[in-house]
Amino acid sequence: MWLDVTLLHIKDILMHGPEFIAKELDLWAYSNGVILDFTKPGKLTDNAHIESFNSRFRQECLNQNWLLSLEDIKVKIEAWRREYNFHRPHSALGNIAKFYLC
Repeated sequence: MWLDVTLLHIKDILMHGPEFIAKELDLWAYSNGVILDFTKPGKLTDNAHIESFNSRFRQECLNQNWLLSLEDIKVKIEAWRREYNFHRPHSALGNIAKFYLC
């Protein structure tokens, strides 16, 4: 499974320090046609929407659950994603769920 191999590879990379991580990430991105676009230091507001989403995801999903295995992670994240997209009202959308705008 791709995710299993990637997580193991990332675990190995993290043990070698930031310089190695940067080189490996750059190589992986180039090999997979991914363009890396980093936020400028001190400019987290460059992408406030994703920062807000990341904060909610961390607080409401990752911090609330024990993640016991890759399968467990997939199930819990999928449940949170469905709640977030199909049931939760969003104030920026007039307090309706994203699903109803499609």
